Amino acid sequence: MPRRTYIPKKEKVAPGFKAAKDRITLLLYSNASGDYITKPLFINRSLNPRALKNVDKSKLNVYWRANSKAWVTHSIFRDWFLNCFVPEVETYLKIKNIDFKVLLILDNAPGHPKDLNHPNVEIVFLPPNTTSIIQPLVQGTISTFKAFYIRQTFQLILDKIDSNPNMAVTELWKNFSILNCITIVEKSLKELKQSTLNGSWKNIWPEIVVKNNAVPPLHVEVSRILTIGQRFSGEGFDDMNEDDIYEIMNEGTDLTETDLIQLTTESPSVSNLAHDDATSVEDICESIPSFTLKRIREGLSLVEKMKSFFATNDPSLERSNKIIREIDINLAPYYEIEKELKKPPTKN
Repeated sequence: MPRRTYIPKKEKVAPGFKAAKDRITLLLYSNASGDYITKPLFINRSLNPRALKNVDKSKLNVYWRANSKAWVTHSIFRDWFLNCFVPEVETYLKIKNIDFKVLLILDNAPGHPKDLNHPNVEIVFLPPNTTSIIQPLVQGTISTFKAFYIRQTFQLILDKIDSNPNMAVTELWKNFSILNCITIVEKSLKELKQSTLNGSWKNIWPEIVVKNNAVPPLHVEVSRILTIGQRFSGEGFDDMNEDDIYEIMNEGTDLTETDLIQLTTESPSVSNLAHDDATSVEDICESIPSFTLKRIREGLSLVEKMKSFFATNDPSLERSNKIIREIDINLAPYYEIEKELKKPPTKN
């Protein structure tokens, strides 16, 4: 939704509304001819969200996976490659009566492990910093898919408003579930034309492209989205413009390499908890206890014992002093926490 709508403004006071915290990652792969796109990998924060209770995930039109950050990690990508991509592509090639020999092109995203291998799959990594220039799906397919997804989402909300005019957009959006998301992903993928998928290869393999300018102009779809959005009523919708739509489409695309590395670093403690039935990461994080003065002092006491051990036992005074200085520098945030916790509570 546009940043200027009343939805983000009211989310903190709307009971149970956490739409702004929701995150998914969708992995799309298509062949060069454009006649085949694999079932997407869909990564969510929770393995068993409430919206999918009693749903057989193996029958979803996505490969459902989860981790605490809803991002592609090495283990998730390796699992997808061996257990999803390889068998699905092998089946497709058998139907086409084509030998099982595949060239898989990957960019240098931190979540793509370099040690992938399969006897029938040759893997080529694109040069660094070239994704926006030559990575096929970035040349029109992903932006077209995003536009379809936004239009389908707006249309879903509008249909519900038409059937229940008294219901506010905030309430409708609060009820938007991950299952709605999966359904819209499926519909949006079906809208992608073979010519669009094929045309996206123009920068890396122009000889394979059948029709030039096959990728539809984005502004046409943006205009359709705008027409639907302006039928909503409320702050942020009445004066919504094309820039707002492009803003939604570009949300999350400004991640730095550092951001990506942090997202792909797995956190086993939270990741395992996220697999519990009907448990979201927000619920987990809210249940993690805060530091108490007693706990922080226990930790710092252990650090002092460690420093004392090296100072006493290391024959190199220079080395032990250097290590102790570095420990103090790295532990500075915890000493600050201790200082804050020692302060007497303020009176109202």
